[in-house]
Amino acid sequence: MVLIHMSYIRTKKIDNKFYCYLVENKWTKKGPRQKVKKYLGRLHNLPKLLDHDFYSLFPDTDYSRMTKSEILSTLAVIELTNHGFNKEKNLFIHQDLTFCPKTLKFQKTKRSILLNLNEGHLSTFTLKRILQFKKTGDFNKDAHTLAKNFVEAGINIPQELFIEFYKKRK
Repeated sequence: MVLIHMSYIRTKKIDNKFYCYLVENKWTKKGPRQKVKKYLGRLHNLPKLLDHDFYSLFPDTDYSRMTKSEILSTLAVIELTNHGFNKEKNLFIHQDLTFCPKTLKFQKTKRSILLNLNEGHLSTFTLKRILQFKKTGDFNKDAHTLAKNFVEAGINIPQELFIEFYKKRK
């Protein structure tokens, strides 16, 4: 019997509100079985108001000198700005939703949240998953996994920046 584990974010509607969970599929001889691995938070939908990208906001930035965390934080801030977040001191805020670029944390009154952006789920969890990505040595598999993680986080990343992010060790 071969077990294949696949995890993904599942959205569940409860009382007209959407909540997200990390779910793992386990394939057994009896068929697929789902197990909730972690509660991720409430899902918030925000309309896209602007269409800025990395190069329009940071045209002269030498991204080869940026750390992975700085690249990821910058890309998250661009998406948030496009969806109505404004900078206030060291945070980005939209109504009662906050994002801290230094810690990559999203919150609403101290509770974890997810933002439904670009057909993905931008959250503390999805950002940390990108940041904690480890190469296996199989370039095609690794590039596919990292690209999938960016898409699932709802982050649009330019190809050159993706390559630079992939090449970095830390």
